[in-house]
Amino acid sequence: FNNKAFIWVAAFLLIFIASGEVLLHGLKLLTSPIKSIGVDGLSAYQTIELTKQKIVKTSFSILWGILAFIFLIFGIKKQIKSIRIIALVLLGITIVKLFIYDINNISETGKIIAFILLGILILIISFVYQKIKVLVIDDDKEQISNETD
Repeated sequence: FNNKAFIWVAAFLLIFIASGEVLLHGLKLLTSPIKSIGVDGLSAYQTIELTKQKIVKTSFSILWGILAFIFLIFGIKKQIKSIRIIALVLLGITIVKLFIYDINNISETGKIIAFILLGILILIISFVYQKIKVLVIDDDKEQISNETD
């Protein structure tokens, strides 16, 4: 974990693999009964593309928010600044994606769920960051005072 480039590449690969898994499992769950003719007279390909678009718009934002939260907690506990920065960048990308890409042509229910979950994650992240930040600073002060004694 000493090399910053390695941390960024590893985080990117983790996010990429997790996103791919969510997409594959979502497609399997949501398109399993498709035969040669899809739902509502659409072809199987069109049905899969619509399902894929729904998964990307809703599930990726939730997944990336959760991963940002996990990265932040891990970065704070292990005191690795690069991972905390990755978490904040991922959260920023998620918010930008949500406002620019996800809002278009999504159902009202999907919008409500995505915004509520993202709002909860942002509140939890800010609360945990402030609480753990104080604990980390206090631990550093105790270590310094123990070393001087």
